[in-house]
Amino acid sequence: GYFRDDKKLVTVQLPADDYTAIPEKISMPYTGCGIRVNSPETLSEIGNVFEFSGKVSGCGWNPQNGFIGDVEIQDSNEKPLTDKIKVPVKSDGTFKITIALKRQSPTTEGRIYLQSLDKLQIASINVYFK
Repeated sequence: GYFRDDKKLVTVQLPADDYTAIPEKISMPYTGCGIRVNSPETLSEIGNVFEFSGKVSGCGWNPQNGFIGDVEIQDSNEKPLTDKIKVPVKSDGTFKITIALKRQSPTTEGRIYLQSLDKLQIASINVYFK
């Protein structure tokens, strides 16, 4: 790889066997301003039925009438695999629902697209379909 050091371009050569230590897919919880999605994790595999859970703590993710927004599962072409589903939230900011896909995804990759009720905040979590 390349990086700059005091305005000079420096080349760093990594041994070829170091690349084998890097996992192909790294899953981790999605975090954004005012939101954390615990399940599913970013880049994890989801089945036709899965749990969607996490916690909101402000920054535009403001519960209104017991909901934080609408979630939709999309394939990699942004075609919906579910209807838009209202996500209920508890008074402590936590949310947890079970989502079932309406149809099988024609692609192996997709995303969970969550939009706040006022449509000003978005959380987009990339996932793989089993």
